[in-house]
Amino acid sequence: MYVRRLKKPNRYTISVVNNGDYSSYNVEKSSGGNGFFPSDLEQGAKIYLLVNSNQLGTIQYIGQTIQSIRKRFYPGIRYQKYLWAKESGTYSLFIWDVRNIIKCGADLDCLESELVFATRVNQGVWPVKQTSIKFRWFRGNVTKGFGFEAPRVAIDMMNDIYSFLLSNKHLTPEDIKIVSDQKTRMQQLLNSVVPT
Repeated sequence: MYVRRLKKPNRYTISVVNNGDYSSYNVEKSSGGNGFFPSDLEQGAKIYLLVNSNQLGTIQYIGQTIQSIRKRFYPGIRYQKYLWAKESGTYSLFIWDVRNIIKCGADLDCLESELVFATRVNQGVWPVKQTSIKFRWFRGNVTKGFGFEAPRVAIDMMNDIYSFLLSNKHLTPEDIKIVSDQKTRMQQLLNSVVPT
């Protein structure tokens, strides 16, 4: 049974400027200062999620990597391989270090797909700038392994996001209700698929 071993995500503000065929970007840590936290520059399994700062937490993109996030982001943003990097904008970026719970690439795919599916059901659309997703069918006993635990991990990840969004002091009472309703809907959705 999954016991929360997931570390809290590192949070950033990422600002993208479209310069025609190329984009530039700046990354600011939640604690202040530019650049990424050292743990996100290391090799190892990571899930990252991008939220539009101006759209009440609309999830733009969910991705995974085992390489340094800088190595992943630089070509993706600079050469506009990410759809979201083709437009100027400011985003909140969450990066979870999942090395302690992920055993293989299929586990990363499983977790990423749980988050993308939860976003699809909750927002009514796929993450706005998502270009692809890998849904895997796992052979064998579906009551064992990470595929069985992924919905529980996804709940923790989504709770991290909504807690952050609700901590924004500039939200109006109406905004708080919208985000709270989204959080409740997400929890109900994911809890309904958590195996018992």
